[in-house]
Amino acid sequence: MPPPSPALRPLFPCCVPCLHLLERDAERLLPHAEGVVHRALTVGLGTGAELVPYTRFDVPGWRFTGVEPSDAMLAVARKRLEAEGLLSRTHLHVGELHTLPAGPPFDGAQLMGVLHHVEGEAARLELLREVTRRLKPGAPLVLGCRVGKDPELTNVELRRGRAYGIPLDELERRRQLFAMMRPIESDAALFEMFARTGLVAPRPIFVSLQYKVFLARFEPGAVG
Repeated sequence: MPPPSPALRPLFPCCVPCLHLLERDAERLLPHAEGVVHRALTVGLGTGAELVPYTRFDVPGWRFTGVEPSDAMLAVARKRLEAEGLLSRTHLHVGELHTLPAGPPFDGAQLMGVLHHVEGEAARLELLREVTRRLKPGAPLVLGCRVGKDPELTNVELRRGRAYGIPLDELERRRQLFAMMRPIESDAALFEMFARTGLVAPRPIFVSLQYKVFLARFEPGAVG
């Protein structure tokens, strides 16, 4: 599967602000058994910002594997995680998920701001299957992506960016990139992909305009 366009990947830092709102939901999902080591997979780690909230979850038994195809982003992530005291608990892998060496299955996974960059349903299904192949039965997946393409909501996003001081030329660049993107058409289309890859009982845990975050669980026997 080809990597997402480098021009598009930095466009959506939307998963980072929502992480603060997701904290109480994410914390509730993490096992807290004392002395037990749990492993979480983060696909599309980027600059590592989405792991930082875990420093407030009081889950010292969790270890992380972050997969990221961009060397430049992973270099930033390494410095950030070191500053936050998370680097010693995190294995960083440069490359796409399918290049990650096989190992014990993970206890949970995050896929934030990635799926809408993948072109076409077949490639999106391939990525979801690659994630679930690496999960334990019953493991949670937290997935955030853009759903739908509503011009009015896109205009709201751009006006919001203007209100936060983003320059006009940058907003125009974003408008053009939004126009190029082909996100998942609807919640129903996303849930159909979940069903075909053994991800069950999806429910929304965060929504901001066209960016949505869902929690699902992997059940191998439920593959449609």
